[in-house]
Amino acid sequence: GDHAKARAAVKAYQDWLQTPAAQIPSDRRELADTRRQALATVAFYDAYMDYLEAVGTVGGAPDPTRFEPTVTKLRSFIVDHGTNGPTYVPDAWNMIARMQAELGQIARAEESYRTLRRMAPNSPLVAQLATAIFKAHYDSVRALETESEASAASGASASELEAVAGRLLTARRDAVASGLDYLENATEPQYGVLY
Repeated sequence: GDHAKARAAVKAYQDWLQTPAAQIPSDRRELADTRRQALATVAFYDAYMDYLEAVGTVGGAPDPTRFEPTVTKLRSFIVDHGTNGPTYVPDAWNMIARMQAELGQIARAEESYRTLRRMAPNSPLVAQLATAIFKAHYDSVRALETESEASAASGASASELEAVAGRLLTARRDAVASGLDYLENATEPQYGVLY
């Protein structure tokens, strides 16, 4: 959709909330729950638009410089509105973990994944996210293998080679652990892991 128009609508709604017309009459307290749910929905979709733009789903190429601010916005949504918009919280954790994995923050991505798995164990997001995190591990291993080969070819010292080999071993162990976690917890196969 048109994100500019959507953001303008969000801004107009937020501005309206500051007016006397937005005050909930004392004899209409049942509207308070509806208001809180509406605020949660607006906050989620505001962060979701940022996510779509940051990862390049809309508007062009991914922009990793926008990942951290978007993660912060999604975390704020969870803290400020999660109880009033619980159906959006699993999606928020999924988006957070994906951006963390893309940034190479694999340990943080795994923690976000575990949070998602605890709260929505049967969600298809869990298996899909496990696949994305496994891919991040795989990419890390590949990068370290390339670094190891380049270090050896350039005549790096034994201590430098040993340091790279240690990081590579750790990355391989983490990748295997991620794969095993997927095998133990996946409710449906994600064939993308095979490629």
